[in-house]
Amino acid sequence: MEAKLKKDLIRELNNELQDARKSHSQLQGNYEAVRSDRNLYSEQCNKLQQEVAELKDKLKNIQSQNFDHRSEIKDKKVDLRQQRDCYEAVRKDRNKYSENLIKRTTEVEDLKRKFKESNIVISRQKEEIADKQKELQSSQQMCTAVSD
Repeated sequence: MEAKLKKDLIRELNNELQDARKSHSQLQGNYEAVRSDRNLYSEQCNKLQQEVAELKDKLKNIQSQNFDHRSEIKDKKVDLRQQRDCYEAVRKDRNKYSENLIKRTTEVEDLKRKFKESNIVISRQKEEIADKQKELQSSQQMCTAVSD
């Protein structure tokens, strides 16, 4: 009976050994698959990390450009405000000069009208003086003719 027990024990141990070998073989295959997956994922992770680093650099560049553009916009707004102020000043001056021109033109027209009126008055007075001189000369001639 001892021999049978030993044979059964040997058979069981051999079965367990075969099961252990199968299990080991499966584990070995699984280990290789996991290792292969790990290497694949490691490569993918490295690529993604590299892409993330590149995108961070691009983002920094875009942010820098954005900052530059905002500075340019601020500068352009200041320039625009200055141009508007200058335009307003020129517009006010133009309006003031236009008003002054209208006033002066009116004054010049008034002066021309007054000058013409004065010329007419002067011409009439010259005529009157000439007439009076003729009368005076006539009366002097009559006086001289009467006294002679």
